[in-house]
Amino acid sequence: MSGRIKYLPALLAIVLGGCSMASGPVSPPLPSNPADAANVTVYRATDPEDDAARMVFTINGEGTYQLRPDERYSFVLGAGSYEFGYRMALSNCSDPVRIDAGGNYVFKLRAGCAIVLQSQ
Repeated sequence: MSGRIKYLPALLAIVLGGCSMASGPVSPPLPSNPADAANVTVYRATDPEDDAARMVFTINGEGTYQLRPDERYSFVLGAGSYEFGYRMALSNCSDPVRIDAGGNYVFKLRAGCAIVLQSQ
């Protein structure tokens, strides 16, 4: 067995472990006009057995923010219709949402493709 192949499993574990623990912006949310904007917060509320899985919140299919367990992400978004979703482990989920100007929205992201409006 060559030296490179022997260390491949350890290298993959380090890379995957590092990716799953990272959080932060993947790309900025869509630009918005302050006159028709709303405040939006999403938070990850997954079961402990899913804590190691990487969760990337998406808007219209584009990765926006990588969330760790129990982490919140707040941003400003223009009024309109969007697809909010996330990618986590083998799940690639999305739901249509309507954002109205001046609103304050909080969405809970749960395992099993649940994107739940908590408050408006």
